[in-house]
Parts: sequence; structure tokens; C-alpha cells
Amino acid sequence: KVPPEANGFLLLVEASQKIVGSNPILQSTPPTKEQLENFVIANQEALQTVRKALSMPCVIPTEEAISEFINPSIPPKPWMNPMFWHDLGRLLIAEGKLKEMEGKFDEAAQSYTDAMKVGLKLRGGLTHHKLLAYPVMQMGQKPLVKLIPRLSAGTSTRIANELLELLESEEPISFTFEREHM
Repeated sequence: KVPPEANGFLLLVEASQKIVGSNPILQSTPPTKEQLENFVIANQEALQTVRKALSMPCVIPTEEAISEFINPSIPPKPWMNPMFWHDLGRLLIAEGKLKEMEGKFDEAAQSYTDAMKVGLKLRGGLTHHKLLAYPVMQMGQKPLVKLIPRLSAGTSTRIANELLELLESEEPISFTFEREHM
């Protein structure tokens, strides 16, 4: 169990509530550099909060999640909504796309890696949360893979090691199933 002040998950919730404006990656036409720049600048505080959260253990409060599923009269938490997860991932993707447009490929790769971490770093919770988090991981994976040929050797190695460490420490789905059958 992680004390609330050391739980990055609670900071992810806070970061999602700090996101302002309409994310230009959601429009039907490719976003312009100016649109991405305006969005990313407006959301610097949310980005800083996400990065701080990702430097800590991120544990979903399982007891609260179970209570909400059992008792529909409890108002749902923001993290029960799929858009919570997607908004965090899309914020990092927008930052990555801007960095790509600026020719800062190593920085773009970090943004995409951080989007993947939002999905991979979570512990605790229910199957529902795992199913919501994995698409966010994939959201970051696709542009990162396309960017690999443009990355420096050092960045490629660092990111590969970060992701390998996360994947090796990923909580087995059997732990989630056990929690659900308590």
C-alpha cells in the first residue's frame, strides 16, 4: 500500500483536471505547429504534474474502485471514465508531435514514452482499469515506433531500457483477478 502523498496515481488525476483547451490532435485535419504550440504551452502545468506522477509509484485505490462498482449510488471518480486516461495520453502525444515538428526527435520520443508509461506504470485497480490503460500505452507506442530511425543511439537505448524495466515489473493480470474476487 502506498501512502497518498507518495502515490503518483493521485497526481495523474490532478493532471487530468488541469488540462485546458481543445486538443488539436482530435480535429479532423492534421494540427498545425501553432495549434500544438498553443495547446502545449497552455498545459505546461498538467505536463509537469504528469511527469512528477510518473516518477512515483502509481497505485489505483482498489477499495474505492470496488465500492463504486458494488454501490452505484456512489458518484464515480474521474478515473473511472475512459476519457481520463485518453486525455492524459493525448496531451503527451500533442507535445510529442510538436517536438517532432520542431525537429527535436529525442524529446518527442520521451513524450511518446511518457504516454506509454501512463498505461504501463499503473498498479492495483480492477480489470476495467487495465482495459482503459492499455489503449493509452498503444497511443504512445505507434508514433514512437515511427520515430525510431530518427533517434540518437543514446535516446534509443535509454527508452528501450525504461520500457523494458516497466514491462518486466508489470503487475500480472492474475493479481488483478485475485483482487476482484476478495
